[in-house]
Amino acid sequence: MSEVVAGKTDHRGRLPNLVAGVLLTLIFGGAFVIALDMEGNAAIFPLGVGGLGVVLGATFLIRSLRRPPAVDAGSPPNVGDDDEDTDEDLQYAFETASSREWAVALAYIAAFFAALYVLGLYLAAPLFTVIYLRHQAKASWILTIGYATVLFAVLYGAFELVLHLPVPPGLFSD
Repeated sequence: MSEVVAGKTDHRGRLPNLVAGVLLTLIFGGAFVIALDMEGNAAIFPLGVGGLGVVLGATFLIRSLRRPPAVDAGSPPNVGDDDEDTDEDLQYAFETASSREWAVALAYIAAFFAALYVLGLYLAAPLFTVIYLRHQAKASWILTIGYATVLFAVLYGAFELVLHLPVPPGLFSD
């Protein structure tokens, strides 16, 4: 999509980054504003995550405005140069993803947040871990169940046992 030809940059590849930067900043800003109404310790984590998200989203947005992508989406970047090509690999993946791939990714995100609302964090996170790892990543059952179990243990241990912070309980919890 964006090519560098004779020192000139085609800026068409900049739009997805700008949209993503604006959306991230707005979403995290909204979460931060909502967290302002929370009481005491319950506000600490959402304020921290929301504030950090606003800073990182705004940084990404500013960086996208200052440095447009200069990767030719028609050919894959060099593979095997380790950390040097990570940004180019990521840019290539975003620019070449099909509409179906984008729709599937967005559907997973929307379904996760719906499940978070209905089932709560402790059920939704492991459930979606299992669904994603089995159906998208094609991971083995051993890896999938192990990963989901560790995720549940970390979430429960962090929020219930260590931080004593409430998490989304879901519609059907007491």
